[in-house]
Amino acid sequence: MHFDGESLVIDIEERGFPIIAPVRGQVRITPLSMPGRIYELDSLGRHFWRPIAPVARIDVNMRQPNLRWSGSAYLDHNYGLEPIEDGFKEWDWSRSDAGRSAYVLYDMKPRLGPKQSLALQFKPNGDIEPLEPPPRQRMENALWGMARRTRSDDGASASIIRTMVDAPFYARSLMQSRIAGQNMMGMHESLSLDKLTMPVVQAMLPFKMPRVGDRRGFFY
Repeated sequence: MHFDGESLVIDIEERGFPIIAPVRGQVRITPLSMPGRIYELDSLGRHFWRPIAPVARIDVNMRQPNLRWSGSAYLDHNYGLEPIEDGFKEWDWSRSDAGRSAYVLYDMKPRLGPKQSLALQFKPNGDIEPLEPPPRQRMENALWGMARRTRSDDGASASIIRTMVDAPFYARSLMQSRIAGQNMMGMHESLSLDKLTMPVVQAMLPFKMPRVGDRRGFFY
């Protein structure tokens, strides 16, 4: 990956699985704005979130397989001073596309301190507008039993369109909701750190996501 002054350029040279075949191409993510803001996710100041390019464009140009498309994109970065499971019990996150702007909702349950929530609108000029969080709603559980919750305008139900990733401790889904009076689609994530730390899940992790080091955990 490299930044060419305009876009983040990602060159891909991989092999597919379970069908062993070349996966080659290039992805370009072009920010429409880069706010430069960092948010603390817990009251102890140990976990942080930076929305690098919350409103962006993506152009995908694959040679193998021969696929091309463009659309709305999002780029962020999470990091912490400790493993994520030491700081949180669970969280739900979503980024919804409103055309020229994007809405991000964060609901976090830390292990210490009160629950935390963020509701933000990111505009293409770089402005960030805090919102009054809409009411919490529960959506259907994922196949592994992961609870999925989000926020949607009062009286407007949120629903899952498609599940992208379904794991014992994590689910990523395409959802539909209504925010600030506008119906929109968004990417949704649910993460349970209590499930992540279960011995049976820890035993499965090396097969799904190889880790470096001898410390248990899901570093990010």
